[in-house]
Amino acid sequence: MGLNTRIPEAYLPDINQRLNMYQKLAAATEQPQLESYRREMLDRYGRLPQSVELLLQVMGLRLYAQSLYITKIRRQGSQVRLSFRSATPLSVDKVISLAQGRHSRVRLIPENELLFTLKSVAETEICPQLEQLLKPLVADAVG
Repeated sequence: MGLNTRIPEAYLPDINQRLNMYQKLAAATEQPQLESYRREMLDRYGRLPQSVELLLQVMGLRLYAQSLYITKIRRQGSQVRLSFRSATPLSVDKVISLAQGRHSRVRLIPENELLFTLKSVAETEICPQLEQLLKPLVADAVG
């Protein structure tokens, strides 16, 4: 998505600890685990740099994406394209109602894809907008 998502060396100088944290984040299977790692980094290393906050947000989006069988999330400017496997648990009716909403920023496009228009392309606002789209879809698909 073109975001600066990393753990800076200046924040966590030890390469082994940094790699270990990346491994923990990549292995997370639930949002509470990510929050636990966030607290761990705060406690051990202090205030999180923006790139670490973004990394945690992206990892959270990854979990939502896995739940919906999203295979790719690509951003070009203010457009985000979400590609789904055909076996997605997402209800077609839910997607159609999203796309037909009065002020919808969502379009259903061929080949199991959604096109989402961001209100803002500021680096710190991209993930929250995508979470706002995906979180209710996951709740609908799971619930």
